Amino acid sequence: TSEATREAFLLAGADDVIHRPVMLDDMKEVLDRWAAAPAPASRDDGSASGSHGGPLARLRSEIDEATAQRIVAMYLERLDERVAAIVTAVAAHDGTALKESAHALKSSTSVFVAGEMWDACGSLEALGSTGTIQDGEAELSRLHEAARELRGLLEDEVV
Repeated sequence: TSEATREAFLLAGADDVIHRPVMLDDMKEVLDRWAAAPAPASRDDGSASGSHGGPLARLRSEIDEATAQRIVAMYLERLDERVAAIVTAVAAHDGTALKESAHALKSSTSVFVAGEMWDACGSLEALGSTGTIQDGEAELSRLHEAARELRGLLEDEVV
């Protein structure tokens, strides 16, 4: 269904979805919505929970509650697997795998107000890109802490 497709794209880090064939009215609706939305100051809101109504605030402002709940459930199901892929890449000193796995987690995290998690993934992605993986151990501890905190916050919000 188109709703399932939308959920998948949002979970993967898309900001919005326009289905094909692109209809002018659909394009106008999305552009109007984004033009009216206040621009975020940055991805880093100061904490995983933030001061903007929790990690689901942005997601809830864009989609209905049932869809938000399904996205959270899918994210939580894959979180440990995605963190493990990053840990494995650092241990193997595999820059390409680190860059790809950190990017995947960062993209899926971007649907939440979770600055620390997003930043930790971005730092690991940059280490993978530059090949400076020896610095990855320090970032892994930051990632583990941010993932633990975000998981707790999301689990508290899931009905």
